[in-house]
Amino acid sequence: MRAALFFTLSACLLLHGCGEEKPGPKPPDVTSAPKATGPESRPEPQVAKPLVFWHTQAQSNLKVLQEIVDRYNASKPPIAVELRYAGNYTTLFEKVRVTIPTGKLPDLVVAYESMVAEYIELQAVVPLDDYIHDAKIGLSKASLDDIFPSILNNNRYRAYGNKFYTFPFTKSVLMLYYNPGLLKQAGFGASPKTWKEFRQQCDAVTKAGKKGYAISIDASTIDAMVMSFGGKILSDDRTQALFDSPAGVAAFKLLHDLVKSGGGYLIDRESYGDRKDFSTGRCAFIIRSSTTRPYIAKDIKDKFNWDMAIIPHGEGAGPVTVLFGANIAVMKTTEERQRAAWQFVKYFCSKDVTAKWATGTGYLPVRKSAAQTKVVQSFFAENPRNRRAFDALPHARPEPGVIGWQAVRKQIELAESRAISGRTRPDVIARRLANQANAVLRKARQ
Repeated sequence: MRAALFFTLSACLLLHGCGEEKPGPKPPDVTSAPKATGPESRPEPQVAKPLVFWHTQAQSNLKVLQEIVDRYNASKPPIAVELRYAGNYTTLFEKVRVTIPTGKLPDLVVAYESMVAEYIELQAVVPLDDYIHDAKIGLSKASLDDIFPSILNNNRYRAYGNKFYTFPFTKSVLMLYYNPGLLKQAGFGASPKTWKEFRQQCDAVTKAGKKGYAISIDASTIDAMVMSFGGKILSDDRTQALFDSPAGVAAFKLLHDLVKSGGGYLIDRESYGDRKDFSTGRCAFIIRSSTTRPYIAKDIKDKFNWDMAIIPHGEGAGPVTVLFGANIAVMKTTEERQRAAWQFVKYFCSKDVTAKWATGTGYLPVRKSAAQTKVVQSFFAENPRNRRAFDALPHARPEPGVIGWQAVRKQIELAESRAISGRTRPDVIARRLANQANAVLRKARQ
């Protein structure tokens, strides 16, 4: 596996050679201050180069992240942190993969689990367990217990000794956004708790002259639907995709039936058409990440009332949703820089910092105790819907983090498109997707 991946990355380097700056000699790990002159001059102490952190944040989110980093650097840590924007997650992933063979890696990167699995195979990322349990710079049991279990466990890699190879960064959950006014006009006094109720309300709203569910093609939404129907995405040994289970068929049937009845319709994903339709009161429902909340609030302002809820679930199944978001990985450099990088990660996940990050960006705090901070309490008090996603966290489950899953996601979205088109039976779509996903996973394991 490792040899095959390395060969692939080497090929990537050759293919990108014309557009990439050729790697020069590896720079020293420290910079020297200017030497003083005079008879009593002494060599100035060397100052470690800042830890380089490749990230994906922009605009207002970047402003909050920079404030956090500035405050950290002002605390005189072992090594300061320097932020560098590396594009979106896919661009950053490709940039890391091309950089690994050169040995000129950043100290910290943000990544999804399936991306980190590739970094592990190439021995480019370090496990954090020794740092987490270090007597001086680690976290106590009480501190670890304070982090939501679903978020914490999302950073354990079962295929690699169940070790922590990442720690939380940007966390959100998939939520149902709904318009109570349109539901009331259609004869409903509350948002749907089950998918059966959801379909009934979508159809009723459509008959009343509006639109029901504005569908955005998204692999994570399909994963959430499968789980909310009581199913699993992968087998317990994480080798087989289970989209052809009854829960998988039910998810595709729901979409197929909604579009057929007129209760659901496809939007232009690239233009955020679902958000636009919801913000103008054209549709009753959209399903999006909780990070969409501040954008919806800005779009709607006080034009009409709107709210959020955990996505519906199947009959006989309990509430469940998808846990979104990337994590921070510490790349393999030197022991000194790795320890310093972990200390920043620890700082970022502290109670007050995660509270600031959450209220300033729309992401979720990773600690339970963050709800008791003044900044989060004030945020919840502003509007009840501001705590809806936080309350959904105990029901959130991560998506698969196995090698090859990025390619599987593309197959999931193609399957969703087929369900919406109505030209293929849901059971056939589910079976075909399972076969395609398993073929991708087998190839990735070879």
